[in-house]
Amino acid sequence: MFSDLPKEFLYSAYKVVASFADEIGTTKAVQGTAFVVAVGVEGFALVTNRHVIDLAYKDSTSKYKSFKLVRVLVTGRRDDDSIYRFALDPDAVISVPKDPLDDVAVIINPRCEPVENMASLKIFYHYALEDLADDGYVRALKPFDVVAFAGFPNEHDKLSERPLVRGGRIASDPRFEFSLNSKPAGHCIAYEVFSHGGASGSPVYAPAKRFMGKDGSRIGKLVGINAGHLQADLGQHSGLSYFYRSTVILDVLKANGVTVPQMA
Repeated sequence: MFSDLPKEFLYSAYKVVASFADEIGTTKAVQGTAFVVAVGVEGFALVTNRHVIDLAYKDSTSKYKSFKLVRVLVTGRRDDDSIYRFALDPDAVISVPKDPLDDVAVIINPRCEPVENMASLKIFYHYALEDLADDGYVRALKPFDVVAFAGFPNEHDKLSERPLVRGGRIASDPRFEFSLNSKPAGHCIAYEVFSHGGASGSPVYAPAKRFMGKDGSRIGKLVGINAGHLQADLGQHSGLSYFYRSTVILDVLKANGVTVPQMA
């Protein structure tokens, strides 16, 4: 049987609004989701999708080629349920995977400006490095395994700025990479869940699974980052979405000097 999600999972999702401008002052904003991974003693890495903070990513028309990131506003919840906000330095280094198809961006230890209800830079809900699943864990997932994401899709509670949890099941074979529209798409997995605009960058979690006296039990882990959905022939939501593996995030962290613990 599958266990409940951790009580902190919902608020591990942070609302992100990335603002862009071109040289003539045209502006555009993109709202997405992010989550935080603790690194080092007091450091952190903000993780989201590359397309949330890079307008020109995968845009073959170069429509947004001249747009520059000018602000990243992050909204989260304290453990007393109050909202806090901070802004990332728009010139912070954005680390991306070696494979350009992997739609993941990691910002490690950026300079931050407190914006609201934040006397000191303290991140309240975050993941430890040990919470991220390694390759063996992810590939051991089975089709129809239960997973869930927490994020800020268009349908989230905008009045109180609270995220939503949506659950579903693994749809593709996690031992292999899933392609999109008959083309390679990087290190991703398809799952049966409704992801819409704003949910890009949501953490995807596999809850603990326990069988009395049987093999197949596991602890809960963060298995990836939600990246988008698949459209049906007429443009409607197909009921399938996809996420990039947690190993992509771990590889980016390791490539940038973060010591990742060996996982059993």
